[in-house]
Amino acid sequence: YQRRVRGIQFANQKSTPHDHPSPARKAIDGNKNGHAAAGYCANPEVWWKAHFRHSQISKVVIYPRTDACCASKINGAKVSMQSGSNRILYCGTVRYVKGKTKYEINCGGKLADTVLIEHPHPKEFMLCEVELYGNYAVDGRWSSFTPWSKCSKTCGGGKQKRTRTCTNPAPAHGGRGCHGSSYERQSCNKHKCPINGGWNRFSSWSRCTATCGGGTQLRNRRCNRPTPRYGGKPCAGNSCESRKCNTHKCPQCGSAPITKIGYHHGVLEE
Repeated sequence: YQRRVRGIQFANQKSTPHDHPSPARKAIDGNKNGHAAAGYCANPEVWWKAHFRHSQISKVVIYPRTDACCASKINGAKVSMQSGSNRILYCGTVRYVKGKTKYEINCGGKLADTVLIEHPHPKEFMLCEVELYGNYAVDGRWSSFTPWSKCSKTCGGGKQKRTRTCTNPAPAHGGRGCHGSSYERQSCNKHKCPINGGWNRFSSWSRCTATCGGGTQLRNRRCNRPTPRYGGKPCAGNSCESRKCNTHKCPQCGSAPITKIGYHHGVLEE
């Protein structure tokens, strides 16, 4: 969709104001005195040009003089787009047709190009007015940032990011893109991670509480490999173990058995 860039530039004007947001920086013609007399062919233009800082011109419409003696003098007018002093894009040439009231020339101009209308025979060049069609340049703007992403870690320091797009609006028709980065990063969950406790090895068994008849031995372990910290869980289970020891019977005191003593062939025997 194309819009007409506001304002009509007449050939006999030195400059014409154009409405915001795309005012013509300068629009002038080639008349040395800046005037064209009405009603007869006098002071023909050498050239006509207009520069738009914030527009991208795509079509030039030229209206010829309606004077019978001047209408044909639009013939041969050449339309170009000029960028700076180096690049000139030729768009088309007007070929006079009797009775035609306007001539349209399409031109794929870039942002801030100068529209240039020239004639190979300046003394015969005469036009009435010019309309320029195109689009105002749209500079890109950032959208709002998305919510922060999920942190990459639950503790111990992770990263998260959020993004934005250059779509509010997106740059168009030669407008400038957005400045800055499309994303941001930040640290998150910087608190230390919980450390759950772990059992160390058991100690050696203690000395048995009895030498016979059944005693008890103990051994211990400590929850320090590692020690629970930062909300970590304690060790599961008991810190000590017991077992029976020296379960054999103890010796008992009693009467000695009766032993018979006698003699056999004169020898004392039990």
